Amino acid sequence: MSKLTKTAIENRRRLRTIVTKVGWATAAGTLLERLPSGEYTGEDVRLALTKKGLPDPAHPNAWGGVIRGGQNRGVLVPTGEYRGVISERSHGRKIAVYVKN
Repeated sequence: MSKLTKTAIENRRRLRTIVTKVGWATAAGTLLERLPSGEYTGEDVRLALTKKGLPDPAHPNAWGGVIRGGQNRGVLVPTGEYRGVISERSHGRKIAVYVKN
């Protein structure tokens, strides 16, 4: 196993421990705040945070809470733009675009 793979596995284990201690929503909100500046959709946020090792929530609607929490804290600001989603399970609906500073 490569050193990079071992590091990625260790990071995922650490993140799962954090999720257990502080709760999924708190961990997701913290990771959201650490994302680089730019434009994101809710789907982009979900993909970025799961790529960082955040496990799936108990219910998929929890992702909406992450986005709403980001808006409430001023982390995500709606641009007024909407884009189609990539995920097939979302059936091509349009979703809001946010800017993260």
